[in-house]
Amino acid sequence: MEGVVVGVNTAMVAFAQGIGFAIPAPTIGWVVAVLLGRGKIERPRLGMAARSEVLRAEQAARQGRARALHVLA
Repeated sequence: MEGVVVGVNTAMVAFAQGIGFAIPAPTIGWVVAVLLGRGKIERPRLGMAARSEVLRAEQAARQGRARALHVLA
């Protein structure tokens, strides 16, 4: 009602009941300031990755699902 920006949509997962993700307005202000000052954003990383994998039949039966997330260090 007051015309204040509270966030900017960045991604939406349509198949997940319309779940969306947004960046809060204060973060956007920080990002813009850093981009103008340094030309890029540097964020820390955890040093890991993940991928989706199909479970073997016995694992799938035990877990009650056919796929899982495999975290790689």
